[in-house]
Amino acid sequence: MTGLTLRGVSKSFGGTPVLHEIDLEAPARSFTAVLGPSGCGKTTMLRLIAGFLTPDSGTISFDDRVVWGGGRNVPAQKRRVGYVPQEGALFPHLDVAANIGFGLPRATRREGRTVEELLALVGLAPSLRTRMPHELSGGQQQRVALARALAPSPSVVLLDEPFASLDTGLRAGTGRAVAEALREAEATAVLVTHDQGEALSLADQVAVMRDGRLVQADSPRAIYETPADEGVAQFLGASIVVDVSLDAADRHTGRASSPLGPVTLAGANGNTGRARALVRPEQIRLCERGQGVPALVTEVSYYGHDAAVRLTVEGDHRLRVTARVLGLSVPSPGETVGLEVTGGVTVFDPSH
Repeated sequence: MTGLTLRGVSKSFGGTPVLHEIDLEAPARSFTAVLGPSGCGKTTMLRLIAGFLTPDSGTISFDDRVVWGGGRNVPAQKRRVGYVPQEGALFPHLDVAANIGFGLPRATRREGRTVEELLALVGLAPSLRTRMPHELSGGQQQRVALARALAPSPSVVLLDEPFASLDTGLRAGTGRAVAEALREAEATAVLVTHDQGEALSLADQVAVMRDGRLVQADSPRAIYETPADEGVAQFLGASIVVDVSLDAADRHTGRASSPLGPVTLAGANGNTGRARALVRPEQIRLCERGQGVPALVTEVSYYGHDAAVRLTVEGDHRLRVTARVLGLSVPSPGETVGLEVTGGVTVFDPSH
């Protein structure tokens, strides 16, 4: 299988920089999610990899084969890239089998066997092969689009927010099915998305982009638990960032004081003075009044299995925080409870 490497890739449109020296490596057979807000350059990067656009500088390689850079530019049709756009873009006048077989060599297309194998790979019944695209659900259309992309055995599969138009339940199920199919096919895949949960739950590697720059690339767990900066932390889910003290005693005991009470430092990088630390809602434990730091419950969003409890903590500066608690032990608005922080908190470099 083929790995993907970008080195120093930049792109501007009309003098406006869109990508700034992107360095990204997607190992062979891996699933990388490129995550970021709209307008950060995610789709532009995907189109550069596919060969639909050309970079201003840098190199793009599939394994040791340079497809752009150093005076070399391999055309899109010769890069062996499978591309799945947002809406699937199936040919409306062709049935499922013809859509999947469109990219296959003629000899293979005539056999018909490969189409059934690809349908099975993406979790669709063989009976769907004669259906027209308008007779399929949104999730089925996206799976057919993936089957079509996988049909020619591409070097890399690129997915440009393919689940964006699906409702929440269908989106989650389709995402899992697509990820499973890609791993079964041993494909190297890059998914562009602005959905944090989608990226963290489906990918082997998450690459976070901001303002045309690649800010951090790591495993989903590492990037959630140890984000590179406050911006990444806040983009990857609900977060509370508080001031902590980093004196010598703190580094010796691993504890520090904060507006949310004592916290355990996951790493202070040898710094002293004050810094900022990340606390996730699931790290806040509610306890009986009189224990921990007093907090007033201001709002509760109940989801059944758990609830988001919004609280106000008084002090030098009023602090509003959110805790995630099990659905069986949810306080009511107006109650005063105690709170404490569990687990280690990530400390951001105060020089940044």
